[in-house]
Amino acid sequence: MLLQAGIPILQCFNTLNYGQKKPAIRHLLTGIKKELESGTSLADSLRRQGNSFDPILCNLIALGEHSGSLNKVLEKAVRHRRKLEELQRNIRRALIYPCTILMISFVVVLILFIWVMPQFEKLFIDFGAELPHYTRLLIQFSHTIKDHILLIISTSITFLIIIRYGYHNNLTVQRHLDTARLHIPIFGKAYHCSLLARFNRTLATLFGAGLPLVDCLNKLSTVMPNLLFQEACIVITKDIRAGASLSTSFKNFVTSHLLCKT
Repeated sequence: MLLQAGIPILQCFNTLNYGQKKPAIRHLLTGIKKELESGTSLADSLRRQGNSFDPILCNLIALGEHSGSLNKVLEKAVRHRRKLEELQRNIRRALIYPCTILMISFVVVLILFIWVMPQFEKLFIDFGAELPHYTRLLIQFSHTIKDHILLIISTSITFLIIIRYGYHNNLTVQRHLDTARLHIPIFGKAYHCSLLARFNRTLATLFGAGLPLVDCLNKLSTVMPNLLFQEACIVITKDIRAGASLSTSFKNFVTSHLLCKT
């Protein structure tokens, strides 16, 4: 709105900084303003702020600066961001119920094994009745959980830390985990739909801003949060450069179902 009103960009940042109460954002805006004052473009100024800004936004702004349509590009970027945030909210709302049911079920089962099963064991012992084989197994399992609960918790936390480290530092681990995330019952379908929506919206935003299709796919290969989608973008880009159409590239790609599945 400030740019549309004809206000210079440095004055825009002065106005934004003046009305900002959060110190972190004030520091960020001040850093961008200093970069602009030194002659750096707005896109490069944003890129130099670490991971504070989405690469897609930086590329859109760079395109707007070169084409002289920064106002329109910023409007597209805002609409794109709002749609993605709305999509994420809708997915979170859709997953609240199954997540709640799973958490309650886990707590109930844990209570049964730790507190209820031992009471049944005492009851059967008082009656002098012989326990069935499967009942003895369940009671033994409940004793194992109760006696080693701290070990189980610490082992689980260590396992999660190792998985997280491997995901961020090993492509093989990342590929297997990203594949598994797409096949989790209920949650995998929601995750897959969110990836498809993000892919389609981002591609439409970049292409609508005037970026060539190959460049759009190159940018998508760096911002998609799933390694399989990143690899799909890279392979499709090579096919298009070789003369194939976008739809043909989707069909020919080994995991094209990722992008074409409904």
